[in-house]
Formats: sequence, structure tokens, C-alpha cells
Amino acid sequence: GRRGGKNMVFLVLRVMLLVVSMHRGRTHENPQAVLTEMCKHLEAGGGVSWQLFSVIMETVISKEPPAFSLTILGDCAKELGKSGQLLARKLEKNANAANALMQGTLRAIGAALAKAAPEGWATGLRSLDTVIFTLEFMGKEDFVLAQARFKWEVRHASHQRRVLWELLAAA
Repeated sequence: GRRGGKNMVFLVLRVMLLVVSMHRGRTHENPQAVLTEMCKHLEAGGGVSWQLFSVIMETVISKEPPAFSLTILGDCAKELGKSGQLLARKLEKNANAANALMQGTLRAIGAALAKAAPEGWATGLRSLDTVIFTLEFMGKEDFVLAQARFKWEVRHASHQRRVLWELLAAA
């Protein structure tokens, strides 16, 4: 909604000001150019990309990583713009699992950020498409049915092994 958009604008500005102030103006990065590119990438995926990107911004605000830069912010926006497009299509196709898929993706981003230094964030986010496909597949699985099938297979495995050994002995 409109309020969410306003909050996102303030979050983006807060992060941009924080990153610029961390470097005290000693940067070769052009904040306006980075912001323009960042918005271009994120708009491609619409609100979904912005929601994914909010994890990056909240992490920067809470942790204030000293090695963070506008270039890293722009690179993360580029990756999340692409993943946001994919996720938006998946969410449209499968409304029943949309919340679980979105929450799983947000948790995956948080985990990727926690595991790597800021310089490696964009690299870690490049595999997000695979994570989205995996989460989508997991959402389609009937785990109760899979567990019942596994138990049945285990119970019947000893019989199958005996039959297999008999066949091999006869060959």
C-alpha cells in the first residue's frame, strides 16, 4: 500500500545516508547513480523485489557493517531484482503456498547475509533462484504421504532383497 511504499522510501534513504556517512565522503561511488540503478533493478520485480531487498536494508541498519558500500548495495539490488521477478511469478501461480514461499525466501536471504561478509552478499544471492525453486517444490510435496510411503518401503525391503538374491543366484 501507500504507507508501505512511504516506509520503503524512508528505509532506502536511511540506508543510503548511513552508508555514505560510514565512508565520510571518501568514496568514488556516486550515490545518485547507485540509487537510480538500484531502483531500476528492483522495479523489474515490483513489490516482491522491494520486500526481498528490505532484508538487506534492515541488516545494514542493524549491523552497520564497516566494509559495506553503495556498490554492494547496488549489486544486491541487481540480484534481488532478478529473483523478485521469478518469485512474483511463482506467487501468482500458487496462491495457496504464497506465504510459505515468501517467508522461506526471506529466511534464506537472512541466512545468506549471516554467513558471509558484505562483499560476498551478492554472490550468495545469486543462488536464490535455486532456493525459490526448491521451496516451491517442497511446498508441493505431501510429507505425510512421503513418510508413509518410506515406512512401507522399509517394511518391504527385506522381502525385496531376498527376491533379488534369488534372482541373482538363478542367473
